[in-house]
Amino acid sequence: MADRRPVCPTSAQAWWSAARSATLRGPCTPSFGGHTYRISPGVFWQVHAGAAAALLSAVLDLAGRCAGLSVVDLYAGAGLFSVPLADAVGRSGSVLAVERDRRACADARHNGSTFPNLRVLEGDVTPAVLDSALGRPDIVVLDPAARVRGPPSCAPWRRTHPPCAR
Repeated sequence: MADRRPVCPTSAQAWWSAARSATLRGPCTPSFGGHTYRISPGVFWQVHAGAAAALLSAVLDLAGRCAGLSVVDLYAGAGLFSVPLADAVGRSGSVLAVERDRRACADARHNGSTFPNLRVLEGDVTPAVLDSALGRPDIVVLDPAARVRGPPSCAPWRRTHPPCAR
């Protein structure tokens, strides 16, 4: 009988090798920053072993004290930023995570299931979504995949995450 336990690589080379050879047989569950994440096979996750923690730290530093604020996380993936931000804004704040990949949305919903103030919207980040679904958030986290990066229009928002923050 084949081993069906999830394989969760611990280095960048192991992640890349596993992804290329399709050896990820089940969800991985990396933990850091007080949160455990379910990452299903095929869902993007930071390849470098320290990247997720470093990026999360940078986003939380940029967000600062954000209790009670509204946050939008564009290209949210499995909730790397959305889940801790939902914790940081508290019950009086809100987080909207926008992601186009169905599997990543399922993981983000699972990962943020203890936060009623976190909503996951499955769909492309388009001008129509920006105009209709986002409202006027206090903070926008924008971390698109390299293949979808373009010149974002972040002018309406007070604080943003690079590449919008200048």
